[in-house]
Amino acid sequence: MQPSLFYLLSLLCAFTAVLANPVAPTAVATPCASFVPHTNAQRLARGLTPLAPRRLFNPSRVSRRAALPSAAPTLTANFGVYKRSDNSHQGYVNVQGGVSDTQVAITTFHFKNPSSADELLEFHDPDGTYYAGMNSLFASYDNNLYLGPGSYNSVLLNTSPLSTPAGSKQVADVTKAPVQYSQSTVFRIDPATGIITAQWVNPDGKAVPVYFAMWTRTQIGHTFKSIIFTGDIAAYKAHTPNITPLEEVTLVVVL
Repeated sequence: MQPSLFYLLSLLCAFTAVLANPVAPTAVATPCASFVPHTNAQRLARGLTPLAPRRLFNPSRVSRRAALPSAAPTLTANFGVYKRSDNSHQGYVNVQGGVSDTQVAITTFHFKNPSSADELLEFHDPDGTYYAGMNSLFASYDNNLYLGPGSYNSVLLNTSPLSTPAGSKQVADVTKAPVQYSQSTVFRIDPATGIITAQWVNPDGKAVPVYFAMWTRTQIGHTFKSIIFTGDIAAYKAHTPNITPLEEVTLVVVL
């Protein structure tokens, strides 16, 4: 029994020495110790503060332009008017080129959903704001109207039952008195952004871009806005200095 007692006493002394001089423990990773909450919900559940946002909200990053719905064969929409200088919203263009503050029947257009940004379109007045079956088209009283660089000429946006094919020159509109000479399939819409552009076919058969400029004026205490359609805004301004202020605008589909 004595050897056994001596052996137990020796173990007790060794254990006491270890306690008196502990060795630094080796860190052992456990699932709990290594877990780092990755979501705010996980952090809040553990009493931690939420994560800092990766990107602060900035109103200028909010896009007002959106892709058109790809499945719809035809669309009915309003066309918003935005200043090119600051992207501020000015209202909605109506079927005869005026600008209204609100979305009303006269600002509603019906058109084919474009298959590409290059497809030429015709805009229709679905509610027959003036008469049933009308189109919104570019018109002039000049049968050989030229638009383009250096020219102050402009066209009207008018309504008529007249329909002309894409790429055609002016066609006489005998529903008007005096007769107008018009082109109807002259608009494009970018399916990715909803931005509207337009063209005019000159007497030589060449298509040129048409630019949109908004004229704002006050009469008898009321403010009126309308769109001027021209091939050269600077030339138009120089020729008509009394038409002021005149600012270039962008038209955008608003569904």
